[in-house]
Amino acid sequence: PATVWFEYPTVDRLVEFLVTEYADAVAESFGATAATATAEEPVRPEQTEATAPAGQTALNQGEFAPLPGDIAVVGIAARLPQASDVRQFWDNLLDGLDCTSTVPPERFATRLTDGAAPLSYTDRGAFVDDIDAFDHTFFGLTPHDAARMDPQERLVLEQTYLAMLDAGYSRARLAGSDTGVFVGVMNGGYAWHTTTEPGAQPPTSAFWSMANRASYHFDWHGPSMAVDTACSASLTALHLACQSLRTGECDRAVVSGVNLITHPRQYQLLCGLEMLSRAGECRPFGSGADGFVDGEGVISLMLRPAEDALRDGDRVYAVISGSAVNAGGRANGYTAPNPEAQSALVAKALAAARTSPEEVGYVEAHGTGTALGDPIELRSLAKAYAAAGTGRIRLGSVKSNIGHLESAAGLSGVLKAVLQMRHGSLVPSLHAEPPNPHLDFDATPFTLAARTERWPADLPLVSAVSSYGAGGANAHVVLRGVPEPPAPAANATPRRDRYVIPLSHHTAAGLQLAMDGLREWLSGRRVDMDALAYTLACCRDSFAHRVAIVCRDQDELVRALERDLPRRPRRRTAPAPAAAELTSRTAEDIAALYESGGTPDWDRYYPRTTPVELPAYPFLRHRHWVDSAESGFRSLATLVSAHRIDGVAMAPAAWTLAVLADRAEGRALGNVLWQKPITDPGALEVRERGGEMSLVDRVTGDVYCTAEAGAPTPVGNPPDLPAATRRQSRTEIYDAFRRLGYDYGEPLRGVRWAEVGPDTVRAFLHVDHDWGYGLSPALLDCGMQLSILLAAERTPDAPVFVPCHLGRLTVVRAPRTEAVYCHCVTRPGGSSPRTRTYDFFFTDENGDVLVALEEAVSVAIDGSAPAATRHGAPAPAPAAAPFTVLELN
Repeated sequence: PATVWFEYPTVDRLVEFLVTEYADAVAESFGATAATATAEEPVRPEQTEATAPAGQTALNQGEFAPLPGDIAVVGIAARLPQASDVRQFWDNLLDGLDCTSTVPPERFATRLTDGAAPLSYTDRGAFVDDIDAFDHTFFGLTPHDAARMDPQERLVLEQTYLAMLDAGYSRARLAGSDTGVFVGVMNGGYAWHTTTEPGAQPPTSAFWSMANRASYHFDWHGPSMAVDTACSASLTALHLACQSLRTGECDRAVVSGVNLITHPRQYQLLCGLEMLSRAGECRPFGSGADGFVDGEGVISLMLRPAEDALRDGDRVYAVISGSAVNAGGRANGYTAPNPEAQSALVAKALAAARTSPEEVGYVEAHGTGTALGDPIELRSLAKAYAAAGTGRIRLGSVKSNIGHLESAAGLSGVLKAVLQMRHGSLVPSLHAEPPNPHLDFDATPFTLAARTERWPADLPLVSAVSSYGAGGANAHVVLRGVPEPPAPAANATPRRDRYVIPLSHHTAAGLQLAMDGLREWLSGRRVDMDALAYTLACCRDSFAHRVAIVCRDQDELVRALERDLPRRPRRRTAPAPAAAELTSRTAEDIAALYESGGTPDWDRYYPRTTPVELPAYPFLRHRHWVDSAESGFRSLATLVSAHRIDGVAMAPAAWTLAVLADRAEGRALGNVLWQKPITDPGALEVRERGGEMSLVDRVTGDVYCTAEAGAPTPVGNPPDLPAATRRQSRTEIYDAFRRLGYDYGEPLRGVRWAEVGPDTVRAFLHVDHDWGYGLSPALLDCGMQLSILLAAERTPDAPVFVPCHLGRLTVVRAPRTEAVYCHCVTRPGGSSPRTRTYDFFFTDENGDVLVALEEAVSVAIDGSAPAATRHGAPAPAPAAAPFTVLELN
């Protein structure tokens, strides 16, 4: 084999291999004496195949009998490339999606491959969205502290909480418990940033704090440690957590793996080691494999001893039967793998799991996609699993989908293995055709998983995961699957005549998001109402903003969730004392007690049951990032690229309002006139003379927008929406916008739903981008988008309208954490075939006006965008805006 020099790096070991494996050839060439003498030598201990009693091959939820030492995975949460949660990650795996891309333009100040001396020979990677966003209010941190904190620490905090909720435990219930925290982490690039703000404190990347912060915040008293064994860090952390649970050092543990690419130097270092693929594609076991694609992600798992999980009725995703770690020792090069050590490690893990090679159905390989590493790994695995026969075990690598997550790589493989067993499906390992010519799968126990298929009935529901770190730190874990329980029958009837369904959030905006999320999740599925009520009442924390819905069944609950916060009836503020039982007579009193801030005896009302997998808690994502020379997060390029009108990328008119409103310092803006489209906001500055303000090019002096600042005047209230309205979803709205020539990127897709009447639209808005302004340009733009729903005819050649003039902008209170609803109203007599005039009122959950835009005039433009822009992919932006105003009156 081509890997022989790395498997046997000394002359003596090479000789031993040759005379053992190729005895006939040696005898023919050198005579029988040498071969016979060597064959009679005792076999080395590490070459002895480990044998262990056969373990169970599959588990059934609620019926399995865990073996002593088994550890149950009871909660999972993750953010991964092109996947905001575990469900989306699984969908991407099923679809065989390659989630790599070029570096997001806002990530770094300059492109990695630009210049005479580029930092990197590649700009490919696999990236998590919005790593600068964090809910500092939820975790009780100041914006200043949140900005200095490594975003890896922030993501671990959020996903730790979500994994805890997914396991069916609230923060209040676990406070003071012996819960352990184990975090695999290896990159601290955030501390490399060069701050540009005078006197600013430098950012931090403290590995110890990534574990200790979670223990501190949640008041957990178990072991708390960060683990850095390079790319095996998170799987080693999992091994240590299992050991800690078995010895009783903790009764629960949250294990996380995290990796973010926060500084361009990370690419510089990896390219200097020639580790990254020049082709920009991770090809585990494939021909032409030339390195890995660097990736990002955070995964958190909550673990419990399986016996405890079974006793308490926890939902169990999988069981960790055994694990092992070792080091490769002195291999043929510091970063070169040691196949004998890898093979010995697998044997140790199988023995610890009481599992034989024949009982394993799937192996998730380390599989980095290198010409040397893949053949070595396959040979070491083939040796360890030889007893399984030929071609029976499926093999794959998630790195083909999401790149190499370095310190989070091990847990990403575990998550993939758990989900495959949970859903009874195998997903494809990508980019392996044609295979690496140095691989001979026919002579191994493995078949590469090349397509999506149901888990074969004769394949044991047992998986193993490998993870190897540069320098030789190795880890291997064996898991048994727990199939997902069948969904309840569609005609399942509630077991009580009334339910009180509580929802809460630490902000009003988050509460509306939670209501909408639950309503959307319930649509198209039937749930056990008792399990749903138990999960929301007994397994969730209660926050200041609350809603309690009294209902008889799921259909009534969904209808109630359609009434948003301003339209919900106000319950009395002085509720009755806590009721002893939940009945049709006491339900309203219990709901009133909860909404007024009280604590009903939920455990008495809803007996313990297995919690339901519900939508994640919606964090409010404020933007926190250090001002640095290397970062591009403060750039307005993202805002411009997210706003393409008739094929042209330009700054939204709302951006000019945000800039001028900041400068106006409490004054109202009037007579705003947009004169030219803005494609480079960074080139403009505000100039003011008296009460007149203008946005001009700081070099040429060209005027792009003018306004007048004056004293604010009272604003009216929006009219009621007529009864004949149709609710449109976010997906419907933005699909329609794109067809009509308005192509909005994710930062500007803030219309969550809209109710459309003949001359009025009302919508719930939520965005998390403010780009550093007091009044978010994204929020303003999303409100102004509602006029498209009233103005545009549903025909392919309908004109595109852009804002031209605004009579008055009044800011009563800049929205922060309020739930924001926008009313767009057509002004009577203010329209013609090529002009439209509207009023916009932004209100909070109480119906109070926050911001008003009155007498906003939009005009039709003469566009030259190709038809593909309106019906398919957007065309590249031309150097200058191609349209002119046809009519202005």
